[in-house]
Amino acid sequence: MSANQINIKDFYDHETRIRMVENAIISIDKRFEQIEKKFEQVDKRFERLENKMDSQFKWTIGLILGLYGSGFIALLGYFLKSKGWA
Repeated sequence: MSANQINIKDFYDHETRIRMVENAIISIDKRFEQIEKKFEQVDKRFERLENKMDSQFKWTIGLILGLYGSGFIALLGYFLKSKGWA
């Protein structure tokens, strides 16, 4: 080991190093919990957006089918009227 390198064993005893590692692990665990909460919030937002899109899709499909249905009935009525069947 050269003169410029610092060895952590020179400054801390074994128990102190263990506590430092435990504190680092606890800190990392807390950060992961925060990140998990953020992901849950994003997931809830996506669920709300998905529900909104589903309801709009159902409304749009209903409108399209209703317009096509009424158009078909109108054309059928016009055809029957023009043939003199109605």
